[in-house]
Amino acid sequence: AKSLRLSLINRHVRGSMHHSLIHAVHTRHPSSSLVSRLAHRWVSAHMLSDMIPQEAIELIVAKIYTDPHERAISKMQSLDVPPSTVAAGFFRFLQVLSTHDWANEPLIVDPQSHITANDRGLIMAQFNSIRDPDLNKGPAMYIISPADYDGVEEMTGSKVVGEDGSAEAVDPAGALERVWSPTYTSKFPERVVLHRALALAK
Repeated sequence: AKSLRLSLINRHVRGSMHHSLIHAVHTRHPSSSLVSRLAHRWVSAHMLSDMIPQEAIELIVAKIYTDPHERAISKMQSLDVPPSTVAAGFFRFLQVLSTHDWANEPLIVDPQSHITANDRGLIMAQFNSIRDPDLNKGPAMYIISPADYDGVEEMTGSKVVGEDGSAEAVDPAGALERVWSPTYTSKFPERVVLHRALALAK
């Protein structure tokens, strides 16, 4: 029942939230959809399309267009404004892919500022807890979006399958502290694939 519940949540709740997030970015920044398509073509051309989730590519593109928190703390002048052309957006995608410190930092994608400062602290704490001193544990590409906390179904007031197979409503008061974990990059890409992609993007 647990695996069925998780499958339903990932497909119908997290999948819907991911689609809405990406659609909102494409609506606000029309060139971002073309950048996503170009990024997918680039990944496919290097025979990595079956190894890097397409949702991860879409989230990286969303990151470079809309993340106000990252622009506020970034020392990189290129992040001050969203890309103005498809070419600029694609090069920014390659820049983020190749320069982000995947071993030491999660990539938090939050276009509409749904993730609070407290949540960001929790994400960092949970990220650090799964990395060993050699930085070899946990997902190689650790991408977090607003849909990636345990209990995300609370946001919709939906019902999910309970332990006994019956439908049960989720009690929002039951979650005192959110547990964040990547949905789309929990298993893929593997480290060797990520390292290959980073080398190609440089």
